[in-house]
Amino acid sequence: MRVIVIEPNNLNIIGDLDQYSYLLWETHYQSPGKFQISCAKGARGSDLLQVGNIVMAIDELRARVGIIGYEDLTLDEEGNERWNKQGYDLNGLLAYRVAINKILDGATGGYDEQTNNAESLMHYYVNVEAINPTDIGRKIPFLTLGSNLNRGDTLTYRARLQTLEEIIREISLVSGLGYQIRLDLENKLFIFEALQGEDKSSVVKLSPNLGNVKSIEYMYDEMTSRNVAIVGGEGEGASRYFVVQEEDASSSIRREVFVSANDLPDNQLIQKGKETLEEMAEKMTLSCEFIPHGPFEIGTDFNLGDFIQVSYPNVAEAIVRVAGIVEEWSREGKRMSLVLGKESQDIKMLLRYYKKLFYATSRR
Repeated sequence: MRVIVIEPNNLNIIGDLDQYSYLLWETHYQSPGKFQISCAKGARGSDLLQVGNIVMAIDELRARVGIIGYEDLTLDEEGNERWNKQGYDLNGLLAYRVAINKILDGATGGYDEQTNNAESLMHYYVNVEAINPTDIGRKIPFLTLGSNLNRGDTLTYRARLQTLEEIIREISLVSGLGYQIRLDLENKLFIFEALQGEDKSSVVKLSPNLGNVKSIEYMYDEMTSRNVAIVGGEGEGASRYFVVQEEDASSSIRREVFVSANDLPDNQLIQKGKETLEEMAEKMTLSCEFIPHGPFEIGTDFNLGDFIQVSYPNVAEAIVRVAGIVEEWSREGKRMSLVLGKESQDIKMLLRYYKKLFYATSRR
């Protein structure tokens, strides 16, 4: 794994980190990833790992790019000094902008409301808040938009003082799209683009019984889930308008939540209810340590965001989305773990379940 350090003001390569003792990189389909690098204080190139500098970890699989935002230095009892550097990948840049387009002047009622397909909504908000904002001081240097393929259902979104990262993540969760900001080093650009996973479940199957995963973990959580949203719209008292949005709760415990949405018109309350239930749905996660160089290769046979089939013998078999990739490099070698089915809409189908615990998920 080559670790390259890049100057943030001009995107020029300024050197390499020759040696490190530990490298962790997490990549997510619908949220910012993060990384951690540990190295000896005197390692060649360690002086380049300054807070604010860009790090690119590249191998034959892909390039991973992030910005250093944290550091600490430790001295052990043997007199060895070691740097620990951490940061977010480029998706984290979206957290540094707040939605104020059309807000501060109050000309549009205090909201930037847009209706379009999900991908176009993402492009719109990234453009007006970070690429071509009214205040040019808010521009994120080098950021540009990739191709817009107009994917995803038609949605209405109202932006007001959320972070740009929150906006893009919420649109992602409702639509099923993912997103990334990637570095085009040749043209010196950060390119924002939506992602859409494919269904590879008929081809890619992972299971300890098939010998392509070393270990597997299962998690199911419905403690904070809700399946009925009572959404209150405009008006007060007896004149207030309400809608009730339900998931199919016939085979599950009815779990209600009230959502105050008096800032939304009546025709958007159903969508608000759906968004709330999506965010508060039960979650099932299967995490596994993937064995590379086996029958399936990530980047060739499947990618981040794709649906694959996973089996935990005698617990669950499911078609789930690859929601995250966690890679670790240390003296012991490389480990790769897949986070599968992180959110409710990532669980496309539960093929088999062995416990009553799964009754709520089996309907998905």
